[in-house]
Amino acid sequence: MFSELAEIKRIRKRLGITQAQLAKLAGVSQSLVAKIEAGRLNPTYTNAVAIFNALEKEANAYRLGVKQVMNTRVSAARPEDRLKTVIGQMRRYGISQLPVLDKSRPAGLVTETGILKAMEGSRKALDELSVKDVMEECPPVISMHASLDVAAHLLRYFPIVFVSKNGLLEGVVTKADILDKVVKG
Repeated sequence: MFSELAEIKRIRKRLGITQAQLAKLAGVSQSLVAKIEAGRLNPTYTNAVAIFNALEKEANAYRLGVKQVMNTRVSAARPEDRLKTVIGQMRRYGISQLPVLDKSRPAGLVTETGILKAMEGSRKALDELSVKDVMEECPPVISMHASLDVAAHLLRYFPIVFVSKNGLLEGVVTKADILDKVVKG
């Protein structure tokens, strides 16, 4: 929980709150916060705990969840769709993977890599292949109320994470979605 006293200003600024706001949250005066940040005063243990608890509480309030970064505009395929059609869809939207839904429920994933592997090992012509011939297992499905930390951890092992509500696909999260949010703030 505790950081160095010199970190108070950096943490406060990162959270985007003023000295007065921090003081109010911690139950101390604004001048006390200013003096601590300037290095002109060493606070009592009680005041230091109050300030760090207020900073931690504020940081937790701003911690992002999956709902804030997920992409809700999701193009999807069905298991019975023709592969050639799905490849066109992926090219049109400039995406390398596409969720597969069976009656609006996540069923699998079609990826460029999976398509290439299937084409190598198949004697069928591209026109004869359907999504179910090339789809991969369903990636992890998490609740839209899950923390971003959960999604980030899963994305270390999977190319995409599906986000659902009541078993229905609500969105997806990729590494790019998380990085976009971090860059844009």
